[in-house]
Amino acid sequence: MNDEEWILDPYENPDWGYARNKQLLLKTFYAEFSSSIFSTIINVDNLNFYGGNRDYSWQGLIIGPINNVLYKIIDGIYYSIDKILKAEKVIFKPGEYTYVYSCNNENKIFSVKIILDGFKTYVVLKALANEPCWFTILLDFRPAEKWSEGKYSINFLNNKVIVENSITPLKLIINGFDKAYPLNLILNWRYKLGDGFRQVKNGIGFIEHYRPVYLPAIFYSSTGFLEMKVPLPIHNTVELANFKKEKLNFNFGDTYIGKALRLRLETLFSHGLIINNLWFPEAGAWWFRKAWIRDALEGLRWNIKTYIQFFNWSSKIIFLIQNLLNTLKSLLGLPIIFNDSSNFSSDSPPQLLNVACDLASLLKCKNLFLKIVKTASFIAERFVKGLNISETILKDSILCSSSNSSWIDSIVTINGKKWPLRLPVEWSEKGVNPFENEFGLVEVNAFYIEAFKKILVLCEKFNVHKPECIKELLKILLDGFLKFFKRSSSLPVLTVSPLYNLSDHTLSSPSLIASSILANIVYDNKELNQIWDLTSKKLLVYRRLIALGKEWQPFGVIVKLTELKPYLNDFEYHAAVVWPRDTPYLIKLLEKLGLEVKGLLLSNLDHMLVEGVFGYCNELFSLPIGKNPFLTFESNNPVPVKNPAQYWSHWCDPYIEHLNELL
Repeated sequence: MNDEEWILDPYENPDWGYARNKQLLLKTFYAEFSSSIFSTIINVDNLNFYGGNRDYSWQGLIIGPINNVLYKIIDGIYYSIDKILKAEKVIFKPGEYTYVYSCNNENKIFSVKIILDGFKTYVVLKALANEPCWFTILLDFRPAEKWSEGKYSINFLNNKVIVENSITPLKLIINGFDKAYPLNLILNWRYKLGDGFRQVKNGIGFIEHYRPVYLPAIFYSSTGFLEMKVPLPIHNTVELANFKKEKLNFNFGDTYIGKALRLRLETLFSHGLIINNLWFPEAGAWWFRKAWIRDALEGLRWNIKTYIQFFNWSSKIIFLIQNLLNTLKSLLGLPIIFNDSSNFSSDSPPQLLNVACDLASLLKCKNLFLKIVKTASFIAERFVKGLNISETILKDSILCSSSNSSWIDSIVTINGKKWPLRLPVEWSEKGVNPFENEFGLVEVNAFYIEAFKKILVLCEKFNVHKPECIKELLKILLDGFLKFFKRSSSLPVLTVSPLYNLSDHTLSSPSLIASSILANIVYDNKELNQIWDLTSKKLLVYRRLIALGKEWQPFGVIVKLTELKPYLNDFEYHAAVVWPRDTPYLIKLLEKLGLEVKGLLLSNLDHMLVEGVFGYCNELFSLPIGKNPFLTFESNNPVPVKNPAQYWSHWCDPYIEHLNELL
């Protein structure tokens, strides 16, 4: 297909403390670069330099992960033609974006294109102006998750400048210029969105970050070109040699929605790291640019058809799934982060079985299915024997885990004691140890039931013997779900503890997920209708369309129906907020009931176009409550907070399955 251009207005959006500011993001296997669509000005040596702002302290050029460490190298790129410029627009295309300016009192346009690319031995960031200009680069060498500052070493050579830093094992090579003039300037930069946490201070706003950035020199380029190259460690270059650049080839027509759908697939295409010679979708941008297994599996579940049918990635996905099946068996569980066995997750193993089954079914791959059966039998045998798998053990006919081992994993300090907010705070006064494997998590039990049921169904399809251990465990878990979780005319219980004789009946998205995936297994249509009726009244959140219409449409569901508060920090992270990762399960529930899903699809697609990182999807949304320091016509929409480019929010299969309704 021909790359599609998107013309974006270069303005900020002050609603909810600039929460909806548009950002731009470029990604490769080993790096990403991001900046705001909004240009700022700095004055250096009596020249006005213009460049894309950074609202988050994580923006700029991030390299890695390298040995599980991310490194920030460049904060921003600025340019000057010694004239007063006015930002006119930003042009975004997959893999590049261009800032376009008009010149004061002149009928001419000045533009600078930013391109990020990855090669076998290095990552390169390029700035291409349409005429000769000056450049300066704002540097911030450091491990990205640390706030430390190192000592810079600048080596000015004839045709390049080499920058190194005492706390970073990477160097930056700058070339493409005619002349370089040492500057040695430090600026204190304000990042008004910080890292996404908020506070109440004259209304609700973000906790700002301030950080010194270093300008080593100004560079004059007669061609308007500047190249910034970061060589990669040798072990990374060997891996990258096995992965070739690919191009997409599909078309959804010329309508605005068709163009938006194409963009959604193009940006999905950009997700992926290379780790141990594996393609592995990273959890998100910036601090989530790591191989979180749970996030990868959740994203794979709702993108598997897109990957196979549109990207032709069958072998790549099979290789990843087989590797994870091997990891699960060898480590007796799945770590939260790939290649880091310090912490395990309870929800990843059953989700792996589900995704693997979906893949085997889609590809009609019996060899993969046989591996799935072998792994599932191994798990079932251990559970029946009372042995642990990935923070989970069979107790009283349900699978019990530590309370923070599934995706609702936020931990806060209450009265000097660490407490996971998966559990009601009042349980902290009941002598509960929240980190014991004593908690039945509704989604973990439901995912295992779903997985074992799928396996038995596929055994018939592939003419494979049904293992007795799987049948036995499935019966136990079904009985346990009916006994401990299922409730009449309501969502199932969120969390139970047979040991402490406690149960949490809070209405929640994990309970909705369990209901959706256990349709026709535990719940009949009458019960599902009752669940939907309750969900629509208590959990469903609406959003007004901005780019794709003006109607109010359903957007997603609240994670936990606790006290309605604005999102500020980890206390609200998994509370009365909306996570788009939950929405595909809601869509599946509505499909089973024969109900409309187009509104959910449009509202999530609309978000991708008008706020946060353009073309990507936010991690979570606060309810629009509290004092807004600057009201706009969008103020009653859910407010994007935290990471603005989250992989598991970026589901495409539901769109593929409803193309006829959308186009």
